[in-house]
Amino acid sequence: MGMTTQKIMCLGILFVLVFSSLAISGQGFNEVPSTSTTLIRIDMTSGTVTLPEEVEIIAASQGQWVDIILPRYRLQDLSDLQIPYIILIADMNEYHKELMGSYHTFAQIQTILQGIAANYPNITSLFSLGTSYEGRTIWCLEISDNPGVDEGEPGVFYMGLHHAREWPTVEICLHIANNLTSLYGVNSTITNLVNNRRIWIVPCVNPDGYYYCHDLGIDWRKNRHYFPQYGTYGVDLNRNYNGSNNGDIKGAWGTIGSGSVTHSPSGETYCGPGPTSELEIQAICDFFVTHDICALISWHTYQEELYWPWGHTSAITPDNTYMSAVGTQIALRITRQSGSGTYTPKQAYGLYPTTGDTIDWAYGYSHYVLGRTTFAYTIEACSSFHPSESYLDQICKENCDGALYLIQEAQNIHDTVVPRVVPPVIDDLSNDSDGSYRVSWQEKNPAANPDYFQLDELSGLSIGTDDAESGSSLWTLDGFALSTSRYHSGSYSYKSRSLNSDVSSMTTAYPIPITTGMRLSFWCWYSIENNYDAAFIEVSRDGRSYDVLDAFTGSSGSWLYKEYDLGSYGDESVFIRFRYTT
Repeated sequence: MGMTTQKIMCLGILFVLVFSSLAISGQGFNEVPSTSTTLIRIDMTSGTVTLPEEVEIIAASQGQWVDIILPRYRLQDLSDLQIPYIILIADMNEYHKELMGSYHTFAQIQTILQGIAANYPNITSLFSLGTSYEGRTIWCLEISDNPGVDEGEPGVFYMGLHHAREWPTVEICLHIANNLTSLYGVNSTITNLVNNRRIWIVPCVNPDGYYYCHDLGIDWRKNRHYFPQYGTYGVDLNRNYNGSNNGDIKGAWGTIGSGSVTHSPSGETYCGPGPTSELEIQAICDFFVTHDICALISWHTYQEELYWPWGHTSAITPDNTYMSAVGTQIALRITRQSGSGTYTPKQAYGLYPTTGDTIDWAYGYSHYVLGRTTFAYTIEACSSFHPSESYLDQICKENCDGALYLIQEAQNIHDTVVPRVVPPVIDDLSNDSDGSYRVSWQEKNPAANPDYFQLDELSGLSIGTDDAESGSSLWTLDGFALSTSRYHSGSYSYKSRSLNSDVSSMTTAYPIPITTGMRLSFWCWYSIENNYDAAFIEVSRDGRSYDVLDAFTGSSGSWLYKEYDLGSYGDESVFIRFRYTT
């Protein structure tokens, strides 16, 4: 979001499908030195404050204050900018070490989960979703009367610790697991819920980060993915999901907007080299899409608030009325750490806009791509990162009350919310001897109960070159426009908008059928603020969920030729999108 270079991306001779060789090159990023970190609170009562780049926003009260973590040596930046602040925690490393004894080690977490599974084998199943970069297991505990068996029951999914320093989220998840299992057969409400739901709990999404921060006592947020080309560690796992999938480019993975996302590998909110690039997020997403989950909570700290989608925009979701009502009821069941009042429920955008987070992806992907309903919530528990042991038990009990309400409400969510109709999967066409053909398909979500499907036969498709000289009818432009200010050949190119905190895109107006050997090529020229802003070339099978073929930052210095193999999309129709975010 800085302003040191011009932020423009020009594309010329776009969308050329040819048959020739492929060449891809990467981009470099600068490393920022590590140091001890400090938690501070900035006073916002006097109006808008422009924060320096590469700070980590932790919590905020709109119009009152914002808490951020930054390296101690950068406090001078705030003084130079005359930003008023107070220090809450002078040394985060010392803070962690003082409180680590109140929280379980990663080895103890595993032992507790294994103990629950051993003590309650008839209603639990403990299994691995995958492993982290350092080889630690991402454990998932299922609790149900017939674990591992799909009986058509509503599924509820609970997760803790996307961010390494948010230790109470692990304890909350362990408490919920212990409560559901130890009271089974004792408490009639719990017994009924376990008998009629499938409940999955992942207490620690980020085991490497937890071990590094808790067990070793080193302040940390991200995972521990090492990038040797940059000499840096870690991706913010709650920025690595593949966007909102609702057709809004502001919600796409990697869109920067508010500054709560960065493309700098050294940044605390680094969203990764691509959507779902991280092993931990791949494990969560693979599990999510293959199980019928109608409600989830992802716990974080701290703020004592509950959020529902959207987080990238103030616009509301199609299910906002019911989803917000359920969220409000969850929040009302969680008393604040002070003992006075309950958690505050609000749309996630009210904290600060972000992209690549859990709940926007879980709701958006379910609704728009899978055609099913998932009410997704984030709970920012506690009034600090690591409350002392004297508070911890009550915090866990309060959050468990909210979690139990959602498990109860899951049946109504499952039964009453009509999912969105999504296109069926069309089988290969079969031709008859008379030249006619037969079409068959498989519905992706029969529960949507569509009135009919319409199949249109198109003709006259021409695939070749758009030289940018004959108008832009092949594209849907949002921030891009034809321009004569710079061009490779001819007189025109497509040029992005040049604004701060913005996103531009150009997307093929129609899906393009891909056949064997087809490739995408174009000439591009770009001058992009290195490490902060980024441009992407993306492909989508459904116009909702996009794969990133390549990313660009820095300056090209001249027109560059780029070419990409589309073989993995053979026999499918795809949308091509160029996206630029600042």
